[in-house]
Amino acid sequence: MDIKKQVVSLTLAKKLKANGYEQEGVWWWQLSITAGTWSILPQYIQTHGVVAPTVAELGERLGMWRKPWLCDDEWIVEVRVKSCGKTIEAGTEANARAKMWLYLKKEGLL
Repeated sequence: MDIKKQVVSLTLAKKLKANGYEQEGVWWWQLSITAGTWSILPQYIQTHGVVAPTVAELGERLGMWRKPWLCDDEWIVEVRVKSCGKTIEAGTEANARAKMWLYLKKEGLL
């Protein structure tokens, strides 16, 4: 399976970092200084990178929160807090979990 389907997008990886997501993980989005492009590498090698959490890593961090499911080619996560609910959709399970983490962090639930 393509690793890009198992890790969060570069955009979400940057948002996670900006919101305090711990920069530890197996996969990293790395910026090539010479080429000016981003790619996924299996370990943190340079100073110009952000962690690209996997589905499993995000699952460990989210713990008790509901797991996503696939519906019509979109990954969906539903969060229920008290009587309120929040539905989060994304193109990959990793991105759905990342968006869920960002939502829970914003709401002070992590």
